[in-house]
Amino acid sequence: MTSLANWLTQHKQQLKRIDLELLLCEALKKERSWLFAHDDAVLTDKQSAWLNQAVAQAKNGKPIAYITGHKAFWTLKLAVNEHTLIPRPETELIIDLSLQLPEAPTQILDLGTGSGAIALALASEFPLAHVLACDLSPNALSMAKNNSEANNITNVSWLESFWMEQVDPEMSFDLIVSNPPYIDPDDPHLLNLTYEPRSALVAENQGMSDIIHIINNAMAYLKPNGHLLIEHGWNQGDEVRDLLSESGYIDVQTHQDLAGKDRVSSAIKPHAQ
Repeated sequence: MTSLANWLTQHKQQLKRIDLELLLCEALKKERSWLFAHDDAVLTDKQSAWLNQAVAQAKNGKPIAYITGHKAFWTLKLAVNEHTLIPRPETELIIDLSLQLPEAPTQILDLGTGSGAIALALASEFPLAHVLACDLSPNALSMAKNNSEANNITNVSWLESFWMEQVDPEMSFDLIVSNPPYIDPDDPHLLNLTYEPRSALVAENQGMSDIIHIINNAMAYLKPNGHLLIEHGWNQGDEVRDLLSESGYIDVQTHQDLAGKDRVSSAIKPHAQ
């Protein structure tokens, strides 16, 4: 029989410590804080067998979130699978920036919601707002709906749509947010992302095609003085700001993630539009 401490020592050369701990949490159905106080606890044969299989999968490149079936984002625990992009910590910058808006938004549109991470985080922070979350993938929307129910968040509605194509043109929003695909199809980093849906990662035109589409069409759905927040690659800030300015947005800015890299650009629809 193997204790948690011994198991961690045995596998420390194979995976990062945090990943090993997350696998232990899943096998034991415990929180990480419990692990620290019970490192002398002993694994059952069933738990050991699952962990050995999980470590082998992780060593072959399968993301920990797909092995455990969930990922933490903001204050939420979200279910994820191969139909959805795994939420990244840097995407939480969109939530941070939304909370800094001069007025709390009451109508929010999330484009390309995936697992529902951004929509649900914003809905939890702005309980008086209504969030409309769109995605082209029915499988992703099904996962997002399940996450909404699991987190007891009720102020979100879901729409199958290619970006804002199916959104009622009479609707208008204080805030539009999106984490669209923005990786160049020729980017070598894609070799390390083979498990995630390519459609949620890759965009044509050097990763810019979906960003361009959103910028070109979001203005029509924003209220005057409404805000647009869009995530992009670390090397796309200059181009995104130029596109926003050329499209008539004002107060165009790019914001850095915790690693100090350009990650989210923001802009406002002027009253004159």
